[in-house]
Amino acid sequence: MAKRKRRQKNYDRYVDILRTGHDFFNEFVVFPSMEELRQVWLIIGKDILAKWIEEKAGTRPYGYWAFSCDSLKKCFIHKQCNCIRNTHDNWHARLFPEQFETDRQFLERLDLLTDSERADLFLRDSKEQAAKMLKETNNLQKDDYEED
Repeated sequence: MAKRKRRQKNYDRYVDILRTGHDFFNEFVVFPSMEELRQVWLIIGKDILAKWIEEKAGTRPYGYWAFSCDSLKKCFIHKQCNCIRNTHDNWHARLFPEQFETDRQFLERLDLLTDSERADLFLRDSKEQAAKMLKETNNLQKDDYEED
C-alpha cells in the first residue's frame, strides 16, 4: 500500500513538472534530469496534453514545448532571430514576452490547434467581443445622459 501511494505521489510530481516546468514545493530530493522528464513525457505526455487543451485552449504545457515542439517561436524585434524555442527556457522571452508571438499565435501559424480548441477560442473571442461592444454601448449611453 505504501509503495502505491509513493508511486502515485511521484507520478503527480512528474505531471506537475511537465505541466508547468517547475517543482513548486521542492518535493523531489533531486530534480529529475531532462532525459528522465523526456522519458516520462513519452509515456504520459498525450494524457497531459489532452487535459491541458481542455483547460487552457490555445496554449501548451511545458512538456510539449520541451519535448514535442521542434519549431521556433518568432521574435518580433529581431526578424532574423530564431532565438527562442520555448518561453520557459529563454530568459529574454521571459523578460520581454511582448517581443515574441504568443502560444496561440504560434499554434495558429503552424495549424496545430485542435478542432475543439478552435471552437473554444472562437466562443471565448466572441464573448470578449460582445462584452467589449456592450461596454462601449454603455459608455455611449452614459455620455448621452450627461449631455442632456
